[in-house]
Amino acid sequence: MTYPKEKGREIAAPKPSKESSADSATKANKPERKIIRVLSALTRRSWNRFEAERLLHDHCLPSTVSEIQHDYGITVARKLETVPGYQGASTRVCRYWLEPSEKAKALRFLALSGVVKND
Repeated sequence: MTYPKEKGREIAAPKPSKESSADSATKANKPERKIIRVLSALTRRSWNRFEAERLLHDHCLPSTVSEIQHDYGITVARKLETVPGYQGASTRVCRYWLEPSEKAKALRFLALSGVVKND
């Protein structure tokens, strides 16, 4: 299932849940899916892989960003930056964020997923 096209691209529907009614009773106790956690975080600020590791518990932000783009049709902007790495040596990483139009698309997706209210 897809949703209306936006600038020639369709917004993908949330992936269907495979849980039974018994599983849904424990759903409130389960942590949210990583893809939802990261996408929600991207609607609030930009992230690099080290920040995502520390604060979002995402050990592979570039792969998560790829999944967001490929599976959900939400374009994530990026630029290279230099940050302190192992023992203070500088290393280059990507900083990821959502442009305003993509942020709106992400918020609609999250609302459809029941994660945020779309006012």
